[in-house]
Amino acid sequence: KAVNDFLRVAAVAPGASIRATATYDAATLLVQQARWDESIRVLNGFQRDFPEHQFANEATQKLAVAYRETGKPTQAAEQFLLVATQNGVSADIHREALWTAASLYEQAGKAADARRSWVSYVARFPQPVVEAIEVRQRLVELAKQASDTADLRQWQQAIIDADATAGSQRS
Repeated sequence: KAVNDFLRVAAVAPGASIRATATYDAATLLVQQARWDESIRVLNGFQRDFPEHQFANEATQKLAVAYRETGKPTQAAEQFLLVATQNGVSADIHREALWTAASLYEQAGKAADARRSWVSYVARFPQPVVEAIEVRQRLVELAKQASDTADLRQWQQAIIDADATAGSQRS
């Protein structure tokens, strides 16, 4: 009932300043109720209609989760990549979002996108060393799958170099 009330406000008063908030509130309730397909529809509309709204970052985060929950790893990864670059969001959230995006691309069989995402991850987050080495190992595996010998050697050497300079964080 509340979702319908919020959506009715948004539909009846398309020019009203409360339309964005009503739409976002409806999407939030849909996510809380795990009504994923409906939440995707409402959140996509929110992103389209209110890209600069104060809740735009949160809408993108919710949309990423909704896509993941509906088994759409490529669309989820795209949204998680957006989360990984949002202003006003902590480095921990950026790191987790980028990791999730790369993992989802792998799950979707999008090796080139996964590789780009993992390369971005290790460039942006060389610490903690153990995680960064794990990412480099994933890049080694992806290079093997692609039969990319040069990339394979590069990432193998990167693992050796990272381990050699890790000090007390050494694996």
